[in-house]
Amino acid sequence: MKKRNMAKKLGLTMICGAALFTQAAPIFAAEADQATDNAGEQQAVPTPRASLGIIADGTLEGNIDPYAPGVPETGLITLHYTAKAKFGIGIFDKSKTVIELPPEFRTVAKQKLFKRGIKASIEMPGGKTHKYTLSETEVFSDRIVFTNPKTNYIAYAKYVVNVEIDYGTVLADNSAIKIPAAPYEFRAVLAKNGMIELDLIDNLEGVLEISDDAIAAE
Repeated sequence: MKKRNMAKKLGLTMICGAALFTQAAPIFAAEADQATDNAGEQQAVPTPRASLGIIADGTLEGNIDPYAPGVPETGLITLHYTAKAKFGIGIFDKSKTVIELPPEFRTVAKQKLFKRGIKASIEMPGGKTHKYTLSETEVFSDRIVFTNPKTNYIAYAKYVVNVEIDYGTVLADNSAIKIPAAPYEFRAVLAKNGMIELDLIDNLEGVLEISDDAIAAE
C-alpha cells in the first residue's frame, strides 16, 4: 500500500513538473543570420529559447558623429542607457545589457573591425564602474550583447551603461560599405538573456531615434 501511494505521489509530481515546464515555454526567439565571435570570425546566430526576463526598464540617449573620409576620430556612435531595476531577482545573478542596432548598421556590424571599435562600461549601484572586456562583448548582426558582472539586483537600483562605437574605422577600411539614409533607431534593455526579442517586451526598452541627417552623405 505504501509503495502504491508513493507511486501515485511520484506520478503527480511529474505531472505538476511538466505543467510548470509548459508554462515556462519560450516567449521569444531571435532570428539568426550572421554574428562575429571573440576572434572576429563570423558565425551563425543561434535561435535561443527562454522565458521573458526583463530586469529593468529605462531610457536611451545618445548621438551619431558623422564619418568624414580622411578625418581622424569621426564616425562615432555614443549611447547612454539609464535603467532602474523593476524588482530584486536574487543575489549575485548575472544579466545582459542588450543594444539593438538599426538595420542600416547591420552590414557594418558584420565586419571584423567593428567589435574592436566598441568601448563600454556600466555604472553599478554604489558608484562602482565596470569596463566591459572583449570577452564580455558579443556582436551579432542585429545587436551588441554585454555580459554584466554578478551583482544583487535590488528593486529600483539604478544602472548606467555608456557605449561608444567607432564605426568610422570600419568605413575607412572598406569604402565600399555605405550606410543607407534613414531615421536610425537604437534600442537597449537589461535582461536575463542576450537574445531577447525586443518587439515582445511591451515598451520596457530604452529607445533612441536619430534623424537621417546625422550621417554624412555617401
